[in-house]
Amino acid sequence: MAATEHRLSLDAEKQSLLNLHTENHFTAGEVVRDIIIGVSDGLTVPFALAAGLSGTNATSAVVLTAGIAEVAAGAISMGLGGYVSPNSSHSQLSSIV
Repeated sequence: MAATEHRLSLDAEKQSLLNLHTENHFTAGEVVRDIIIGVSDGLTVPFALAAGLSGTNATSAVVLTAGIAEVAAGAISMGLGGYVSPNSSHSQLSSIV
């Protein structure tokens, strides 16, 4: 009996602590998620391209031009992917229903 009473009082104490505890979660929209994913993806490839080109003894102008071209192509690709993906999902779901 004593063990049951101790457990009930412990559970009541935990419950009262849980009732007092509040968490503030990050509630920003999908735009922030897309920006973070885009930046992390957008930084990886240009650095790899620059490292590869610099290993071939290319001039600085070639490395810089290729890096800028890749950043532009990556931005267009990510933008189109972000636009096409939700539209494709929506049209697929509406064709099922």
